[in-house]
Amino acid sequence: MKAARFLGGGRIDLHEVPIPEPGPDEVLVEVHSCALCGTDRGAYRDGSAVTPGHEVAGTVVEVGKEVTGLDEGVRGVVYLVDFCGDCSACGAGSTNMCLKRRKMYGFTADGGFAEFEVVRSRCFLPLPGDVPLDLATTLLDFYGTSLHAFRRAGPPPPDVVGVIGCGSIGLGAITVAKALGARLVFGIDLAPYRLELAGALGAVPVDARPGHATARVLDHSPRGM
Repeated sequence: MKAARFLGGGRIDLHEVPIPEPGPDEVLVEVHSCALCGTDRGAYRDGSAVTPGHEVAGTVVEVGKEVTGLDEGVRGVVYLVDFCGDCSACGAGSTNMCLKRRKMYGFTADGGFAEFEVVRSRCFLPLPGDVPLDLATTLLDFYGTSLHAFRRAGPPPPDVVGVIGCGSIGLGAITVAKALGARLVFGIDLAPYRLELAGALGAVPVDARPGHATARVLDHSPRGM
């Protein structure tokens, strides 16, 4: 199979490597798509000992002998933390903070910038049938990180939200805030094209450049604000 090797200095090569074999509690995933993340810049700049890529959507094509509940042909996404499930962090539901994590796919183990990837079966999250694989990677860092932030903020969901910075994660936060029922969401940024995207997603765009912010907020705020 082909796998990307990040060599450092902005150099990326495609190498032919053997298709990995899943262990007893692992599955082999045929990668459909793998999104780019800002953290991939480190591997792009400095090189990586493993294949990067941690926002993966694909299909199970082989299962280990101890795997239950997953079959070949199941579509899903990959959770990048190979968590233990037994430590205090996992017990509290914070598997992203696992104290005994085995691997971080795309960081300490081969990730998704390849045709196939082996992951622990508990790290493969099946998708509903109406979610296309082309869009499924947004459920990870784009939406997942944002939803995690709102959960940490605690119930009830906020009525008014300010999102500072309308890059990919900021746009995800705007979308999640609207989905949770926020009455008013401000998208704050310096770049006009990002503000346009924020407005298209239902936020009040706030141009943070000097001399712009106050007028934009007053022009767009609902009555009574």
